[in-house]
Amino acid sequence: MIFIQGMRRSGTTFLLDVLTADPASSPYYEPLAAAKKTAVGGGSRIRSVDYFDRIRQVRRQFGASEGLNDLDVLNHGGPRAPELEFGPHLPDIVIRYLRYIERTSEGRPVLKFVRAAQKLATLAREFPKAQLLLIVRDPRSVVSSFLLGKGKKNQQQLASADTFFNASTMQKGERVYAQGLCANLDPTTIGNGTDVELLLALWRDTVQAMTLGQTAFGERAHLVRHEDILASPEQTLHLIYDRLLQQSPPAVVLEWLQGHVMAAPICVAPRDNRWNAAINRVGLKPLLEQLSYENTEGFADALQ
Repeated sequence: MIFIQGMRRSGTTFLLDVLTADPASSPYYEPLAAAKKTAVGGGSRIRSVDYFDRIRQVRRQFGASEGLNDLDVLNHGGPRAPELEFGPHLPDIVIRYLRYIERTSEGRPVLKFVRAAQKLATLAREFPKAQLLLIVRDPRSVVSSFLLGKGKKNQQQLASADTFFNASTMQKGERVYAQGLCANLDPTTIGNGTDVELLLALWRDTVQAMTLGQTAFGERAHLVRHEDILASPEQTLHLIYDRLLQQSPPAVVLEWLQGHVMAAPICVAPRDNRWNAAINRVGLKPLLEQLSYENTEGFADALQ
């Protein structure tokens, strides 16, 4: 079993898409989500299938096996209760649900999460044979994607760099969620600051939690950068398969990846010094260096 974990808007669905091309794999898209709406193609929108179909089916089967009437308890986190994503705990019913997926999956189960960053040590303990695949993405691209919205629906509203960097328009629920995940947030500064600052802080604490999870999994974990998939797709895929499965990727997966590598994501005003100011304010320098982003365009001044 492979767990895929990354912050929202980091490319987790694309990794799932890649491994779905492997006939030996069975994809499970956001097993802790509500799964009540359709998710055709998921976040990447590359595949023309409703990724939640399999989740709904396995939940019905698991619920029947457990005599469970309320399947909503398997939505462990947002949108039902975002606060459940805080902290390391996973209730027994969720652990049993994930074990049911592992036990009944027709192929190698690949579970893609964005709700488990703080649960990785628990997953490492409860699933000692599982592998962990982590993905990180340039925080400026993540923040830009968050604020522009799906399909860049907010692009007109945030048309100028001034509007973008000064925006404080995230919905109350979104801000509460982000603030809750930021364990070290100072409510007198970043908590009441701009959306850019808050989301950079969320990136910081999510990635810190993921690196702790990587330590818990040890040799069973591998971390990739979204940018490396774009720049060196075949090499990155070989590293994933070599590290997690001790084999070379099947030709069909390599072929699929080569045909679906997307263009580099757009970052709003990448050379604007306000990125550097916000990056310094939330203390991102150590993580940027750790993840080899220190020479990325626009970050150099922030790391002086």
